[in-house]
Amino acid sequence: MLDITADKLRKMGQQNWKIGVADHTVLPVDDHSADIVVAGWSICYVAQSGVENWKNNVLKIMAEVKRVLRAGGTFVILETLGTGYEEPDPPSFLEGYYQMLRNYGFSHSWIRTDYQFDTVEEAEELSRFFFGDELAEHIVNQRLTIVPECTGIWWLGY
Repeated sequence: MLDITADKLRKMGQQNWKIGVADHTVLPVDDHSADIVVAGWSICYVAQSGVENWKNNVLKIMAEVKRVLRAGGTFVILETLGTGYEEPDPPSFLEGYYQMLRNYGFSHSWIRTDYQFDTVEEAEELSRFFFGDELAEHIVNQRLTIVPECTGIWWLGY
């Protein structure tokens, strides 16, 4: 498990960075002030097909990231490619968003980021809350404590 905290990075001499939470369309940083912007499992909430004006949301986010990145900077996006699957099986409501990323010229890969639980009951409870009844029932039937997750990684240099 990756365990890097702000204090650990500072102790390693890394001082020129910050972590923040903000509206993707109004980042609280100066123009051309960042070398990298990372968005993890967050743009999908405003870029899925069921959200009104989702395409416009993606356009605004791309413009804002371009505003804050320095020349040569990189935008990295992490999003789900399927929970409960051992190979990528992206949710249909994100297909348009992922196509927009391809149209922007993002490179893409994927990794497994499986969820590991102490018990089947914990896996069932949390999976039911976050992902719904179908996955939770599969977890119970298969007695899973490890739930497969495929994560897409997209990156684009500016």
